Amino acid sequence: MDSAGNSSVKIQGGDVHAQISYTQSKLRGNMVSDLVKSIPTLTGTEPEQVFRFLVRAEEVYDLKLVTDGEFLALLVARTTGRVMLIISGHLRVSSGWGFVCSDILSAFLPPRIRESLLSKYVLDWFQGDAEELFQFVASVVSAAGIIEYQVSDLALVHFIVQNIHPSVRPWLAFESEPKSVQELYSLESRVAEAHAVEHHRRSPECDVPVGKVSRDEQGMCPISMYFFWLILDFTHRLVCKRQKDKKP
Repeated sequence: MDSAGNSSVKIQGGDVHAQISYTQSKLRGNMVSDLVKSIPTLTGTEPEQVFRFLVRAEEVYDLKLVTDGEFLALLVARTTGRVMLIISGHLRVSSGWGFVCSDILSAFLPPRIRESLLSKYVLDWFQGDAEELFQFVASVVSAAGIIEYQVSDLALVHFIVQNIHPSVRPWLAFESEPKSVQELYSLESRVAEAHAVEHHRRSPECDVPVGKVSRDEQGMCPISMYFFWLILDFTHRLVCKRQKDKKP
């Protein structure tokens, strides 16, 4: 192939790559937009209300799907009054999310209030009966981050694991104890996969008369649902959960 042909292939390849990048960026933006819209609009300045708003926002921000500027441009629409003015001011000077949080904390959450919120939303926050493990972990991690809780990853993970619901603990029996937040999220992912497999095995799709199959085939069933569960990412779970649960 001559140089002109090579150039044409390179240009076409570049166009395809650019189109893919644009599509991926658009999808990420749409995901974040949906998640931000699920955050209740902040209409007041009561400290705990502001705190819960920041925790929900932090959970979305931690997904790292868009830039700080794009995230703040979406988030400002979920605010009113003084908080809206603070975020708008930072948008004009291209500040990061961390600076925005610090300003809002300084304005509405004095140290004494933060101490009480630390106890309520981190140290004494227990996983609810119907609360997904991912949502529980994300809420506590985000709350600790917003309050700027000065503790090691190991200590924070210890608090979280201790407060996991008793019904979930059997799923952790054969897992190594996580020593960091990243390891804790990996553990949650494995537990979710194991739970999905168990859910599928108990489904009607697996109810095959024992006499109809061989011994080796007993207990086995189609895996289509299993793969379906695996491809559901945490963003989808967050959106669905937040429609039912107003808790941070």
